[in-house]
Amino acid sequence: MDPTPARTTIFVLCFNYARYLREAVESALGQDDDGVRVVVVDDGSTDDTPSVAASFGDLIRYFRKPNGGLSEARNYAAARCDTEFLMYLDADDRLPSDFVRTCRSRLEEVSNVGFVFTQLRYFGDRGGTSSFPPFDPQRLKRGSCIASCSLMRSGLVQRYGYDTRLRHGLEDWDFYLTLAEHGHRGVLVDSTHVWYRVHGSSMGDTVQRDRRRRQWTYLRILWKHRRFFGARGAVGLVRRSVRYRLGSRSRSASRCATR
Repeated sequence: MDPTPARTTIFVLCFNYARYLREAVESALGQDDDGVRVVVVDDGSTDDTPSVAASFGDLIRYFRKPNGGLSEARNYAAARCDTEFLMYLDADDRLPSDFVRTCRSRLEEVSNVGFVFTQLRYFGDRGGTSSFPPFDPQRLKRGSCIASCSLMRSGLVQRYGYDTRLRHGLEDWDFYLTLAEHGHRGVLVDSTHVWYRVHGSSMGDTVQRDRRRRQWTYLRILWKHRRFFGARGAVGLVRRSVRYRLGSRSRSASRCATR
């Protein structure tokens, strides 16, 4: 008997996370849905990622590309997807065995739903779960409230793609805003989750630098989607952004003064 044709591709995206990659791939291979294909996209790793991927043999497919950042890796993966659905799994995260089956059934129930997202269950340096609200375009305008690892109709990713100019975060928010402004909605499924690893730390100066970069990214997104936000909404978000930046500077100055 021929194997079940693949309907969903899980792209495990990896950049120098060889130490976690095996767990992520095994969780993708362990889905209780027969129509799942697993593909590792190596974004120019300099560690043992190629050998870890090779250890799975024919169970997975493997692509290696020059390092270009998260958005470019996602677009690269989508261009090579020939299944109806896809999802991106970061190499340091894991999936429960029912993730694809549960989310795909919801996508199949409602034809005008473009993607399904779930809550996150944190592990590693801290535990707990996320509390994302149900999908609401108006709520989405106020900030990112959808997990990046959603199950999506592959055609939407191929049509709109991720903005490769965004290299300092918020690329997921930007992509979901693009879908929303074109009338594509999502659905929150609370009956499963994604295991999201919390790890690592940053020095104070790195955090401040990342905040500045994130600030400019935030303003770029507001300008890009200005028609969707509307004049009043965009102005309100810019004001909030400025207050956040001034508050960050004030907190930083206060810390310096007390040293």
